[in-house]
This record gives sequence, C-alpha cells and structure tokens, in this order.
Amino acid sequence: MRRKFIIALFISISIALIFFLQPKISSLLFSQKRERLLQDFIAYIQKDKNVSMKTYWEFREFYSPGTFIYEPTGLRLKKSETIPSYDIFLDPFQEFTPILFFKSPHFTSIGGITEQKSLSSAETFSMEEIYMNSSNAIFYKTKDNRTILFMIKPLDEVVMANGFILQNEDILNSKKMWFEIAIIH
Repeated sequence: MRRKFIIALFISISIALIFFLQPKISSLLFSQKRERLLQDFIAYIQKDKNVSMKTYWEFREFYSPGTFIYEPTGLRLKKSETIPSYDIFLDPFQEFTPILFFKSPHFTSIGGITEQKSLSSAETFSMEEIYMNSSNAIFYKTKDNRTILFMIKPLDEVVMANGFILQNEDILNSKKMWFEIAIIH
C-alpha cells in the first residue's frame, strides 16, 4: 500500500512539474509569464532595432501556442478571422496575398506575400506607446491595450526562420516580400 502511494506521488509530482515548467503550457496558464515574454521581446527589439523573423516566430509560439492555417495559393478567411486596418500600412496599389493564418487564445497573425518593399508611415491616432517605427517594422501598443506588429521582410529571411512555409518555387524566385500582421492580446 505504501509503495503504491509513493509511486502515485512520484507520478503526480512528475506530471505537475512537466505541466508547470514546460514553457508553452506555463505561458497559457500564467499571464505573468506571457507579460514577461512580451516585455523581453519588446526589449530585444528596441535594443536590436530590428525584428528578426526567427525571434518573432519563437516568441509567438512560446507566448501563446496555437494553430496555423496555411494555403500557398492564398487564404480565404472568414470575416471574424481577418485583422482590420492592415491596409493603412500598404500602398493601395500593391497586392497582398495572405497565405498563413495563426490563431491562439492570446495571439493572432496573418502573413503573406506582397510586392511592397517597405511600410507606409504610421498614423499615431490609436498608438499609446510606440516600441519601433521603421520602414520595415511598426510595433506599438494601442489605447485598448493590444500590442500590434506590422512588418515587411525579405523572403530569404522568412525561409531561414521557417523554410517549410515557403516551398513554392514561383514565390521564392519572385522579388516579393513577406508582410506580417500580429495582434497580441
């Protein structure tokens, strides 16, 4: 009887340690962990003056694990899945083809292909705090406490961060760029 108790206790403690120490699970459970990850990400970007795709993808996955929808020919998203106002940073004459949608309880993003080489200047009407404002990344906090990131990156940087996404040779051989919109809530 005592042996069964010790085994059950050992298994319970092991499961609890795995559950609470595994970074992806702990960030879903503890808002303090997410806040620390976000503050570390903001500090990294402000120090480096750049948004690395690899660092961004790692942050997104550890901040709030979720699911991807990938469609190399272009996504057809439901109205409730779209992210409004991305067009304020794109030239209206440039096409944007979303091919990757990420959704989790605390993070939503859309990535895709555009011919635009840089972001348009940002209007500051809804920005509470600006973390970065450059020609290839605009990162800020809104007055309603959401953190928003818009960025344009060369496709080769996206391939280095996550090569399986862009396996279409026509896209890779084009002179197009990757446009990403992220809302952290």
